[in-house]
Amino acid sequence: MKIAIFDIDDSIVEETRFMIENAPSFLKKKYKIERDIINKEGYDLKEVFALKEYFIENGLTEEEAIKKSDKINQDFWNQNFIKYCMMPIKPGVKELIDFLKLNDYYIQFVSTRGKKSSENSSFIKDFIRLQIVPLLTKIQLANGNISYDSLKLVKSKQEKIDYINAMSPDFVFEDQTDTINAITSKSNIYCISNSHNINSKLNENVTRINDFDLHEFERKLLDMANNEKKDEKNNKKAKTLSDIKIINPLYLRKILTEANYSLVKLIGTPILNSKIKPIVKGNENILKTGSVAFVGSHRNKLDPALVTTTQNRKLHWGALLRMFQGKENLFSEGKHPIPCYLSAAFITSVGAVPIARKTDENYMNINLKSIEMLGQMLKWDGAVGLFPEGTLNREPDKQNILPLKSNRIFRLVKAEDGFIQPFSIVWVPDNLDVENKAIVNYGFPINTRNKDIKEISLMWNQVVDSQIEESNSLIEQMRKINETITDKEEKNKEVKKLVKQFRNK
Repeated sequence: MKIAIFDIDDSIVEETRFMIENAPSFLKKKYKIERDIINKEGYDLKEVFALKEYFIENGLTEEEAIKKSDKINQDFWNQNFIKYCMMPIKPGVKELIDFLKLNDYYIQFVSTRGKKSSENSSFIKDFIRLQIVPLLTKIQLANGNISYDSLKLVKSKQEKIDYINAMSPDFVFEDQTDTINAITSKSNIYCISNSHNINSKLNENVTRINDFDLHEFERKLLDMANNEKKDEKNNKKAKTLSDIKIINPLYLRKILTEANYSLVKLIGTPILNSKIKPIVKGNENILKTGSVAFVGSHRNKLDPALVTTTQNRKLHWGALLRMFQGKENLFSEGKHPIPCYLSAAFITSVGAVPIARKTDENYMNINLKSIEMLGQMLKWDGAVGLFPEGTLNREPDKQNILPLKSNRIFRLVKAEDGFIQPFSIVWVPDNLDVENKAIVNYGFPINTRNKDIKEISLMWNQVVDSQIEESNSLIEQMRKINETITDKEEKNKEVKKLVKQFRNK
């Protein structure tokens, strides 16, 4: 998938100009401060008007001056953010994005508008940050008639950098030079010139631009398109009847099994949620469209069911051959043939495919056929799910992730220019007296474009391992609450507070 990521503030909307035009009257009216522009290269209100220096000159300590400056800066945006969101989009942005969309680019806006206004959280502050700010941002883009595929409001600059590096976009449009210089992905990076970055040093691979003149990008895009056509021509295979959806039995199976999947999800989600009450983090990271493989750690037979019920993509899972043969039951440890065969019928009906072990007869042919089926789902912009450890990790205390049985899923997704959606599931110990029985954590999707298999595998491993450590830390904090608080109501209150912090971290 070809991707272009755009920043918003001071990239496609003139944030600094808005602030310079509105701040003097705000400072005078609310704080009785009459202040000219002191630092033309400053980024925000407190830098441009040198508020820290002003307060130090008026007798405050440096710490007090910083605190006061931060408060004024925040007050300004709290009072003026709605007005700012009525600011027009810069000229040329719509034309460039329309051109990129015409050339099959997935357009994303990634902004730090999702960051907390202060360390002190409250229902009102969280509601504004998580609901009102995204809504106003969407209205601003709609007013500019901007067509895009997704909007992501991150909580910090580092989260933004990590996300861009994971997504490996073909184009990045950004104004913050520290963000730009921290991007390690092989992207075409454009720094939008502003007063605050005009003298900043940029990496060699970054191009500085003053505006969004479409003609500056057309040649670059055409050259990239021609190179892609050459690669496609070199790798082109003869088209067969199976590539035509309408007469492909596999496509019919995809439609039918996904219908069954939706029905199972509708019925199963409230049942599973009531029994397990999973803590879910990172759902906003999941791409709503496009080829994606959900690849995660595996510790419990119910892991696929948890992923199924905690996100909205229709997944075609890889499951052990023995489950299709009625030798094992998905929902319990029992071996009675009737539940086992019902389980086999169930996983078949929702589009799962068999994965054989080396000890199984004809295992290679079975796996090749299943991999081919999963690959076809990805070709049709579908979603598949697999556990590359190949078996349950029955001793997670010894290692977070077992050595991978195969990297075939990474190669399969890369062949389709798709994404790896890393996730981890950590089950809360039974002896811990909390209502939540599992933690599901979805990381940033990993774009396989411009990455080799070793790099993709390493990135996946690092993300999932980090998620597991994060979940283990939450469990330890729950354990401490469990040991120190005896009152059940108070205990539940503290655990809920902890879970909320975990989700918003």
